[in-house]
Amino acid sequence: MASYPDYEVGLFYDGISNEKYKEYEQAEAFYNRTAQGTYPPGSIYKMVTAVAGLETDNVTVNELINDNGPFYVTDDPNYKQHPKCWYFNSYGRGHGRLNVVGALMKSCNYYFYEVGYRLSLATDGKYNASLGLEKLA
Repeated sequence: MASYPDYEVGLFYDGISNEKYKEYEQAEAFYNRTAQGTYPPGSIYKMVTAVAGLETDNVTVNELINDNGPFYVTDDPNYKQHPKCWYFNSYGRGHGRLNVVGALMKSCNYYFYEVGYRLSLATDGKYNASLGLEKLA
């Protein structure tokens, strides 16, 4: 596990200065993000979405979904927080047309946004439970 920002443990051996301690506090260096932080599950959850989408026929193995950048969940032109694939954030374009295998290989967020959008929350919850994930919440 790693958490950033970190701190120099050796400074505590002979006594850390007040200034350095305050610097660490201000940077929240003592907050262990891996053990105490809450974050979206990220790419590890893509397998759950893929299984749920395939088993419920919301997507097929050969169906191509076109990742063209931002995923629009609303037609409201004033809505500015459209989720985007990591690839778009890094390279300014989407992965293009991918099936489930390609989407898993490239870890395409857009593809799984689309499949997740097609699933109902009840279906998603059912697959969480069947995979033993309901106890994590």
